[in-house]
Amino acid sequence: MKTNTSTLFLVSLVAALSVGCVATPPTVGDKMIAQSKDTRELGKQWQDGKDLVARGEKIKADGKDIIATGDTKVKEGERLIAEGNKMMSESEMIYKSRFPGQSLDPSKQ
Repeated sequence: MKTNTSTLFLVSLVAALSVGCVATPPTVGDKMIAQSKDTRELGKQWQDGKDLVARGEKIKADGKDIIATGDTKVKEGERLIAEGNKMMSESEMIYKSRFPGQSLDPSKQ
């Protein structure tokens, strides 16, 4: 029983001393280290944000270039369609004038 009492006393003493250590306020150096870690994290977050902005601006510019190229291609396609339709219409008119009795409809031949 005496051993249990001694052990309990020893454990209580160690626990009390440990609590005393935990209650010690941080030193100026500890505060500076903690603040520098927070500042470093903020700096990294800001830099990551800046990198995202740069990446986003590049993607946006590339997209605008693709749209401009697409608009140019659409206009060229429309021009070719109009030119092709005009050529087809002129060919049909010439054919009808040369062969008045002939139908251009394949089902009526």
